[in-house]
Amino acid sequence: MPFKLEPDEAVAEGIRRIAGEQIDAALREIAENNPGDPETVHAFRKRCKKVRGLLRLAHGPMAAEGMFRVENDAFRDAARDLSAARDADVLLATYDALADWSNGAMNRCATAPIRARLTDHRDRLHDATVAGVSGQLEDAAGFLRRARQRVASWKIDARGFKAVRPGLLRTYRAAYAAHERALALPAAELLHEWRKHVKYHRTHMRLLQRVTDPSTAGRNEPANELGELLGDDHDLAVLRRRISVDDAAFGGIAARWTFVSLIDQRRRGLQTEAFGLGKTLFAEKPKAFVKRIGKEWIGESG
Repeated sequence: MPFKLEPDEAVAEGIRRIAGEQIDAALREIAENNPGDPETVHAFRKRCKKVRGLLRLAHGPMAAEGMFRVENDAFRDAARDLSAARDADVLLATYDALADWSNGAMNRCATAPIRARLTDHRDRLHDATVAGVSGQLEDAAGFLRRARQRVASWKIDARGFKAVRPGLLRTYRAAYAAHERALALPAAELLHEWRKHVKYHRTHMRLLQRVTDPSTAGRNEPANELGELLGDDHDLAVLRRRISVDDAAFGGIAARWTFVSLIDQRRRGLQTEAFGLGKTLFAEKPKAFVKRIGKEWIGESG
């Protein structure tokens, strides 16, 4: 079934159903795909993030039972253990995306040492970790099987909108506040923090779009676009830090300066787009937003 709560199901049943479906899908992906393929790792991490977003929606009743922190930490740690190889791939992809965006402004001959160094880093990390990743994915599968058994015991006593209201408010409030902080000081760390909360908010909009007014579904795509803009900005910030550590290794100071200038130019454009979207998405105060969603609720009655 889709990654959405259904109007004809109890909220507690829907949350357990969706969690089980994500875990089952992750187990299939690990079993069917090549453990040495970074996309296998990426798919597993995405499933963990979806479950963590789901847990945040059920934060109210699950936190009251002491289950939220246990499960959230477990899925966070499982995904974090499989991050290094994927991160190296992202750095290389970010270089290529910037080159394409520059539309010829980047001197690829001058910046070739940067790409060569990133490629070498990716290849060395991949060769060193492919065997380890296979073992880590076996451990991940074991974790998933144990988590799958726990899902049935998740205690969610509240019904209808009452079951999701605290989690929805908590996540929207965090995204709203992170937006305000990033507006005041668009530092890379604050923008990345905003992105994380935006991604969780988008997950909630996906989960709720069939049990609320259509306006909820209308927030899904803008929230996704905002998350992508902030994600691209974060990747560029990481790349900038990476090539700043050693001028000689990355082609000398002249090549690095030109490349960094392009990064900064691209980031300014991404941030301008992001703040424009954020102004619309987070125009409502948190309590007003959640109150409106509650009025539009068409799912299980409380």
